[in-house]
Amino acid sequence: MDKDITKLFARLSALKGNIPERGWGVPEKYVSEFNSILEELQNNSGEDLDDFKIPDNEVRPRVTSVNMGGKKTYSSERFCDKEFISMKIDGVLSYFTLLLQPKEIQNKMGFSVEERD
Repeated sequence: MDKDITKLFARLSALKGNIPERGWGVPEKYVSEFNSILEELQNNSGEDLDDFKIPDNEVRPRVTSVNMGGKKTYSSERFCDKEFISMKIDGVLSYFTLLLQPKEIQNKMGFSVEERD
């Protein structure tokens, strides 16, 4: 495997292991890092990874308070649900795990992949 792709997988694994467990959600900087890794991985691998990208509408401010009249105050920082970003990271890792496995193993798993040149 290409060294650049290996580095990107290391970054992706590190991101997965360091997503905050507590709080309102995952801060936008983690989403930006994920989308950046995904873009670089797409450029280096030639694979179309757009389905894994976290869309902007999934990153939102959180309600910080509600007054007696029901008026909401929102955070200045935006967040993504932890489950959503975790699902996307796992999806990319699973995709490449299946893609890079030897054909014999893919066939045993019930997947058949048509090789393209």
